[in-house]
Amino acid sequence: MAEEIKLDYWDTDPLEGEVSAAWMLLDWHRSCRVMACGGTVPFAVGEETGRKFLRDEGLEVWLGEHLKNPQTDALLIPIGNEAWFVLPHCYLSTGYLLWVRLPASAGDSLALAESGALGEVRIFDGFPRTCACDRGFDPDAAVLWWDAVGECLPRPDADAERTEMGRLVRAVAALNGIKLTRTYRRHGEVSQIYEEIAQGVQDLPMLTVMLLLAFAAFRACSVPGITLGFEELEEGLAIRLTASELGAAARPEETAEICACRELAEQNQQLFTCSTQKRAMRLMMCCVRKDYALIGVKVKPTITL
Repeated sequence: MAEEIKLDYWDTDPLEGEVSAAWMLLDWHRSCRVMACGGTVPFAVGEETGRKFLRDEGLEVWLGEHLKNPQTDALLIPIGNEAWFVLPHCYLSTGYLLWVRLPASAGDSLALAESGALGEVRIFDGFPRTCACDRGFDPDAAVLWWDAVGECLPRPDADAERTEMGRLVRAVAALNGIKLTRTYRRHGEVSQIYEEIAQGVQDLPMLTVMLLLAFAAFRACSVPGITLGFEELEEGLAIRLTASELGAAARPEETAEICACRELAEQNQQLFTCSTQKRAMRLMMCCVRKDYALIGVKVKPTITL
């Protein structure tokens, strides 16, 4: 009797374990320092990833050239044996980049990018074309994750500012697995001194970055739920996030992510506060870019002799 020969598509499985979904928020101007992240990532918050891979095969030059084009939707680059998508939507406003890893192998991520299922994606010229693929790969989970991340990106053509701000909060909360316990609207009284000055327009890319930073800090501190509120200020519309029943050791206001929010606000003269008291947290952000022309700063002074 002839010996039975078993054939398989793979001699050995090229993948070690299942690839998980993840994201990183990086500061391009600080050697791609990791400012916030979600999921299992190869770098820690505060680590400068640029020193490890950006010099490889001209990747830094390639990224720099494409970041100058605000119309670019997404970029695909290799990091070790993984494939990462770079989303530059908030770069021009903040200098930050959102990096996304799909729950898929590098080869499957490349195939999805080339298929057009993820929209317009520019692929790094040096991306290896012999990356391993997972047999029986189901793209549904990868596309769902891609869509969840896409919901966190600002939509410049949104009809109502308040509606778009609320949508961004809900999307970022869902990405971090934090429940919004309830929502309410709060309107403050604007001083009559400023009632003739037009309020500034919300910087939605800046708001997106601050929300990603803040909710990553909440998740790290095991914040159980967030209450969302709005308030009309002299500067414009502000978001208020409150949480109660914090753990005794939870200090969201001292995390690296919240410190990064404060730094961004100071650099752009915007409002941001975060404090905790008696196991309750309160955060406020108003990402309005000031137009000093509205208050006469750009008006040539009149000299009286």
